[in-house]
Amino acid sequence: AGGKGEVIALAKATGATLWEAKVEGTVRGMAVSDGRVLASTDTGAVYCFAAGEAPADAVRTAPAAVEPFPDDALAKLCRDAAKEILSRSGVSRGYCLVLGGSGRLAYALARASDLTVYAVDPDAAKVAEARKRLDAAGVYGARVVVDQGATDALPYPDYFANLVVSEEALLAGKLDTSPAEVMRVLKPCGGVLCLGQPGSVPREGPKLEEAVLKAWLADPGLSGSQVSRKGGLWAKLTRGKLEGADDWSHQYGNPANTASTEDRQVRCPLGILWYGEPGPNKVPSRHAGNAAPLCVGGRVYLQGENRVMCFDAYNGQPYWERQLPGAYRVGMVSACSNIA
Repeated sequence: AGGKGEVIALAKATGATLWEAKVEGTVRGMAVSDGRVLASTDTGAVYCFAAGEAPADAVRTAPAAVEPFPDDALAKLCRDAAKEILSRSGVSRGYCLVLGGSGRLAYALARASDLTVYAVDPDAAKVAEARKRLDAAGVYGARVVVDQGATDALPYPDYFANLVVSEEALLAGKLDTSPAEVMRVLKPCGGVLCLGQPGSVPREGPKLEEAVLKAWLADPGLSGSQVSRKGGLWAKLTRGKLEGADDWSHQYGNPANTASTEDRQVRCPLGILWYGEPGPNKVPSRHAGNAAPLCVGGRVYLQGENRVMCFDAYNGQPYWERQLPGAYRVGMVSACSNIA
């Protein structure tokens, strides 16, 4: 266990103290691996405990961040592509999925936006190299993550991505990912698929042929995609509302207070789609009968304590929070129900 200024190990059977050690600050996270105990603190220091004598270089500092990739033609191509993608999609924050895992396009997108970027590739060696390079740049795990996964079974939950792009289309001129899987992870109500090549693609580099792009877009799930030759070769699809999805616009569903909707999407078995902010600390206890969260157009509106919050219904991305002193309403069950 860890707390303010210390880490302590206790015997499971008796609770007796086995060992204890002092740390600076308060321990916020702990892990056990390979016979070692790791503890991170709110000072930014990470401590590692193991049996035996401490090594001579026990105090270590993180290496200075470096550029992960050479500043070559591919780097320029990825920067140009990132600029085009962000401009065409209008998406600059939230979650981005990059199909193809060298890390080059993911890094360019992270540098040019506020996106949290996930890249996926089936090649284990390629993924390991990308992770190593991005870690050296100080962005891995914080802004960019690279996962190994099959392109026909992406390792991500439904509807998580605000933006889906393709490095394989950009650098290799091909599209191997299943269109059905792309649509499974692309969020409704504004999620954008944007892929292609800018006009600055090197003459000797692999070209994305328009016939290949249109053949991939011919999948019924990608209907409504638009292809443009302006600034290179690009395809874009903005996902709309799910067919059969309904809103919950009032405390009891709608102006008629029916406490029901016409939604045909939600059905059992139910599960967790996402979790995270805003959490329980900004709202009254559910036992106090807080105002119901409302959901309109894929966004959730939640009244908290002296505030109103808005976040994405599909992936939890916060959109805004407004401080409203005095905005506090409980007892909704007795004050605003059909019984009243």
